[in-house]
Formats: sequence, structure tokens, C-alpha cells
Amino acid sequence: MPPNSRHEPIIRDEAGPRCTARELSRTRLIVEGNREVYIEPVVFVVSGGRALLAGKPSYIFAKRQPGAMAEVESRHAVFGAVIEADGTARTVSQPPVNDGKVTAVAALASDGGGWRMIFAEQDSIATGSPPIVNAYWHGIYDGTRWSAIERLPSPAGKPLLYFNSSDLTQSGDTIVWAALAQVAGSRQGIVIFEKIAGSWSHHIVSTPFASRVELAHIPGIGFVLAGVHRDTTAASHRSSVFFYPRRSNWELHRKVTPTNNQDLGSAALLFSEGTGTLSWMARTADAADSRWELKAMVGAIADRDESILTVDRDAIPQFVPVALPGGQVAWVTHHSTDSSDSTETGELRLVRLSDGTPEMLWRTAHPYLGPFTATAYATSDVLITGPELDKERELLVSLLIRVRIQCDGSTTPGD
Repeated sequence: MPPNSRHEPIIRDEAGPRCTARELSRTRLIVEGNREVYIEPVVFVVSGGRALLAGKPSYIFAKRQPGAMAEVESRHAVFGAVIEADGTARTVSQPPVNDGKVTAVAALASDGGGWRMIFAEQDSIATGSPPIVNAYWHGIYDGTRWSAIERLPSPAGKPLLYFNSSDLTQSGDTIVWAALAQVAGSRQGIVIFEKIAGSWSHHIVSTPFASRVELAHIPGIGFVLAGVHRDTTAASHRSSVFFYPRRSNWELHRKVTPTNNQDLGSAALLFSEGTGTLSWMARTADAADSRWELKAMVGAIADRDESILTVDRDAIPQFVPVALPGGQVAWVTHHSTDSSDSTETGELRLVRLSDGTPEMLWRTAHPYLGPFTATAYATSDVLITGPELDKERELLVSLLIRVRIQCDGSTTPGD
């Protein structure tokens, strides 16, 4: 597919270390019994050289001959899959809660190559409307079996919401996770779940409204909550990002409101080794056309505003920020190659921040039907997954793409 010549990402041309990227592999997710699987990319976390992909809806297809039509073996029965370093994969057993009617929400690499996980207990897996959460649970999966399964305390009379919760974060013996809840009428608020010395508690943060939430542990600050909600002090009531440190009992510390009256409702937050990355979609119009741009701030965003970068000058609103070794950051973007804003066209791109400037390293024709996600893998790779639709064979399957970044002869992007 030809590149869009109107709005290419900025390419760094000054002297200094240069990076390139190449695709190492592109494979469908196949588990034991040579069965193809689709897993909604909700959780995608690497631990000890293995990647955990988990979420629902999920579909597992019966073994078939090459070219044959696909036949669904089960729906929503697969909790997830563990992908080994050699690319082989196996399904993850359902945790022993509510007859397996659970779905992964967040995960964190744990000691020994396993995962600490938060999962939601649900009576059904809805695809057309927000599912109802009966309760959230915590558990540890070591790659073979579950342990330390415990129910999180729920705020009385405040229904828990499924979408847009935070990552799972740990420092020492303290584990923190945040989710949205219906706190009053139709108002969405933030509930923080915290485990200290083996005991869980919860706390509702006072916010006017919240549409999404993120948590991180930042050196020198500690745990910091970032909530996206409407700015009631602004005339437009557009969404901004508000930071609430734990050291002040989750009270407001500062907010980020970009210039040009931009709305941060689509914001994604990522913190790695003390560096924060705030990314969002912004609608931009000029004499030629109107388009979406992917913007970002990178740096000490919990304490101050940073320069606004343009990561992709002509994007479709699907992107994933990825934390690379050494505090570096990259983005997997859905780049538009026409003016239709179609989610079924365009390019999948890997853009890395280099000397403060976004640099496109790799691109391919966009292969995914819907939302994708990505994670850093090993010391220099980015692993991407999302849904691939094989219309001819009536197959929906998770497609895994592995891309390697190399900087001036080094295999480590941080070098």
C-alpha cells in the first residue's frame, strides 16, 4: 500500500544514533491440538520471557485442514493463552470462580515468570453492551495453576464498571489497582483497591466524573492516580487529565490541559522508569483537509507540562504506547492513507521517540479488524496482537506480529 504523501511523521535527519526496525514474524495464535484462537486483547503482559494474552470475548476453533472452513469449538470458554519464547502457545485454565464466568482485566509480571492478575466475575460475556461486574478478584497464575485467589472488597451500593480500569501496580508489599464505579446516579467515579501486608481495602476518590483511569508508581512521588474527566473549571467542559498522588491521600495535585482547546478524552497514560507519556488524539483542520493527529507529552508529566509532540500527523483513533527498556517509548499507530477515516484501511506503524523527535521505524498494511495492543518483548522487540478476519474461511483469530528495533548496530533500543 503506498504511503500517504500528505502528512508523514517527522523523520529525524540530524547526526547521531539511528534506529531501524524489521518484522521478525507474523503468526496466528495456535494452541494445543493445533487449534486457532481469538482472544480479545485486554491483557498483554510479558513475564520471564513468556507473554500472557487474556480477555473476552474469546473463540477457539476446531483443528482443520489447510484451506478448510473454520468451525467454532467453543465461545468465551478460553480465559487466555501463554505464548512461549519459541512462539508456541497453550490455553490458560479458568480461575475457579463462578464456574469460569470470569474475564481478565489487568495483570502484572510476578516472580518466577508468572502473573499477578485482576479479573472480573460476570454472569455473561456481553458483546453489544457493557457487561455487569458482580465482583473483582485477584489471583496469581504461574503458567500452570492458580493461587492466592481472593475477592476484592466492593463499595456498597456503587455498581462496578468494566471498562477503562488501570494497570495493576506494585511497590514493595503494596499492590494498587483502580477501576470505575457508578458512585451517584449516573455519575462515574474512581475506586482505588489497595493491598497492604496481605489485606485489601478500597477508597473512592472525589472527582466530578471519570471516563478512564491509570495508576503508576513514580520514583520520588510514589503511587500516582491519573484520572480522565471533564474539567468543570473550563467553559467548554472538555476532558483533561488530573493527577492525584497517594501521599496526599489521593487529593488533586495538578491537571494537564493542552492548548488549542483540545479534548483529552482519548488519553492514554504510560509510566516507565520515572518517565511519563501522555498520548491523545486531536482533531486538526487546515486549508487542505481535516484529520486526526496523535499527540503526546513525554517527561515529568506528573509535575509539569512538557512540549507537545506530533507522533502521527494523519492517524485513525487507534494507538498503543509501549514502554521500551531504558525509559524509552514507542507507539504502535493506525495511520490513515486516505481521507475516509476507515478502520479497515491504512497502515500499522511503529514510531519511536528519538532525540525528542518521533521517528517512524516500520510500517505494514493494516492487518487488524478491530482494536489491537502491544508490549515490549525481550530487550529490543515489540509484540503486537489484534483480530485478523479470514472472511473466506469464516475465521476470527489473534494475529501476532513481532518487530525488532536495532539502533546503530545494537539490539537494545535504549542504547
